[in-house]
Amino acid sequence: MKKKWLAALLIYIALIAVCLVVIYAVPSIRGLLEKTYITEFSTISITDDVSAYIVRDETVHTAKYDSSVNRLAEQGELVKSNARAVELTPFESDEEREAREAEAAESGTDESAAEDKKSGRYASILEELGDDVRSTKGGYTKDAGYVSYYVDGQEARLCTENLADLTRDELEDLTKKRAIETPKSKCSSGDPVFKIV
Repeated sequence: MKKKWLAALLIYIALIAVCLVVIYAVPSIRGLLEKTYITEFSTISITDDVSAYIVRDETVHTAKYDSSVNRLAEQGELVKSNARAVELTPFESDEEREAREAEAAESGTDESAAEDKKSGRYASILEELGDDVRSTKGGYTKDAGYVSYYVDGQEARLCTENLADLTRDELEDLTKKRAIETPKSKCSSGDPVFKIV
């Protein structure tokens, strides 16, 4: 009886040893037999050289009033919906603004003329965006996404909704556009202050 148990124990230990050799030793030995290649300068060739566009849905947020800007989120930071990306502090109180607007209405000054007099730096960008911007009073996001402080005006054109309608000429035209940084310390009414990607 003892001989049977001893034989079973020896067979069990031998099977475990074989398994360990198969699991650990065989891959190491096989790896030793494989030939390796050490890359040297100018030996890597490029097989496909392509230009590509990254299409993403972006929303530009503009300041509702002339304000001072305090960036709360870092460039590229992922924020939740209804999070505060920037702190906007208007230069005038609500009462002062209402009094000025009432005075402008009485004197016949068109408030839309002041609206059209956008900051020259962002005029072409805002013109290209059209109505595809969100006005923000407190600097809160509507959607979750990554915060960016650069705008180029193509946020409305180069998006998933318009992807099928874009032509090659339009895409080549996009390469000429340069991104502009949004204001860091103070902004005018209607200026872009951040975007959510």
